[in-house]
Amino acid sequence: MSGGGGPLGLPGRRERVVLEVGRATRAWVLRLVALLAGLGATALIGETTAGLVLGALAAVALAAVPRAIGAAALLAVSATVLLVGEPRDPLTLAGTVLGTHLAIVAARLAEGLPLRGIVALAVLRERAPTLLLAQGVGQACALAAFAVRSTGAVLPWVTVGALAAVTALAWWLLRSVPQD
Repeated sequence: MSGGGGPLGLPGRRERVVLEVGRATRAWVLRLVALLAGLGATALIGETTAGLVLGALAAVALAAVPRAIGAAALLAVSATVLLVGEPRDPLTLAGTVLGTHLAIVAARLAEGLPLRGIVALAVLRERAPTLLLAQGVGQACALAAFAVRSTGAVLPWVTVGALAAVTALAWWLLRSVPQD
């Protein structure tokens, strides 16, 4: 028994559906943005060949598999390189926070879409206030981390608190959006 061309495989005519979304971009463009932003963020802090290679691999993983594991890889590499390396200047930290955040948001928007899938620019504009709020929090945390680290004080609880804050922020950014 062969299925027809109608709904639910019933015999009938197959109708073409046209959906107007306005101006849009392709999902592959968002993945490219995720890749370039991730590469830029990790290049800013990667002082060693190992740091640069791990950062590049994490950015590629995020662009190739824009799900939680790719974002977790990028966050883990960035955090590890920042914690074990020399103190960074505030502009480097700001660029790293911006690039990492942009990479994760772009990957999140492309998640679940085929490469040729489309994303309405209205969706990107709608996400802008949340992105700016989260970016402000991230930049404030980076500035606080710079201020604490530049004092030369050894405060292990600050590191634990910072890792907990980054984990909470990552969870908030990557949590599943409820489906209607």
